[in-house]
Amino acid sequence: MSKNGNSGAGLAIGALHMNVQNAAGSEHRLTPIAHRAATIFAAHLHQRAKGSGSAALSTAVIDSVTAAPIHCDLRAMSNEQAANAIASTWLNAVEQRLKLSI
Repeated sequence: MSKNGNSGAGLAIGALHMNVQNAAGSEHRLTPIAHRAATIFAAHLHQRAKGSGSAALSTAVIDSVTAAPIHCDLRAMSNEQAANAIASTWLNAVEQRLKLSI
């Protein structure tokens, strides 16, 4: 799998939606956090697909996935910590949807 049209099997993410509440004062951090979370998510999904040896993951097509709500206290977390928490939540949601233990 790859991101952004790189060679190899493709990972296409149509859209990642985040609902944010109580981020007053940290609005400027949301876009960099979301971009980093997407990058981490794609990299981890790629690694798990390679490591699982499962064709099901590498050929999966998923309409949509709803992830569990996550609490990130941006006053106490770095951008990287918040991005990792978000990416992990997205990855868990995809794994649940695929019903694979990868």
